[in-house]
Amino acid sequence: MHYHPHCIFDFVEKEFPFPGFRFYRTAAELQSNGTFSDIYKRLQVSFGLSPEQALDLMQFEFEIELRQIFPILENLKAVQDGDLIVSDTYYDLDQIQQILKKIGLDKKVEVYATACGKRSGFVWDGLKNSSILFHVGDNVHSDVTMPRSRGIEAFHYVCSGLSIPEQIMVELGQIDLAYLMRTIRLQNPFSQNSPESF
Repeated sequence: MHYHPHCIFDFVEKEFPFPGFRFYRTAAELQSNGTFSDIYKRLQVSFGLSPEQALDLMQFEFEIELRQIFPILENLKAVQDGDLIVSDTYYDLDQIQQILKKIGLDKKVEVYATACGKRSGFVWDGLKNSSILFHVGDNVHSDVTMPRSRGIEAFHYVCSGLSIPEQIMVELGQIDLAYLMRTIRLQNPFSQNSPESF
């Protein structure tokens, strides 16, 4: 279980194995156009990898992502047929569909995915005249400030971070336990503050 997206890089570094992967993968992403394929083209050039080696490494990272990902059930239950999923991600549409299938999303949704469209605002420019009632997300800038600047109502989702007990576990050096606690909390099938959720 993990908390920060870059933890995936640690798994790849250890299990592929690829010494220094986290550092080089992060550097390649900063130099890229933000897409998964371009990130791995940068890695391929930097390390003199063959196209086949780069593809194997890229697929391995995605498999680790699929292995580690889990649904936040409160969010999953809120999704309805016809909703839009707007994402800043380096994954392509096929990979996003695999992720949605893995977490059990069975609603008919439309996906808007770009490398930085939410953060820069251009995706909201394209959506501001659509029939969006509101947007919900966990990044204050990309998910709240930017859509509101285009006249789209937005709400900040704050429950995906670490809770106070989980933060205490981190401070005590029990990081794996803190992340396990977070995983269990976010997969709680009961509504927050209901008797069953405690």
